[in-house]
Amino acid sequence: IPTHATIRSEAHYWFALGDLPADAVLQSLCERTPRAIFPNRKIGKIEPKYEASFLVLEDNPLNNLLKIRAVDFKVKNGVLLPK
Repeated sequence: IPTHATIRSEAHYWFALGDLPADAVLQSLCERTPRAIFPNRKIGKIEPKYEASFLVLEDNPLNNLLKIRAVDFKVKNGVLLPK
């Protein structure tokens, strides 16, 4: 199973429980989980001295969690990746 499919299914599972709002689910997936997996790296935030690797989505996933699939563009280590 591809990693992105696993992450999506996990997000949908948490959201379907109804106990966590979408922003808490997304914060856990995008900030807390990467920092827990890679504790010695500066990731999971957009702040000075943090790695500049992130996705820009086409729409707001807080309105619809399925929007995490619709990536507009990617930045890795400060470099815009080709589509």
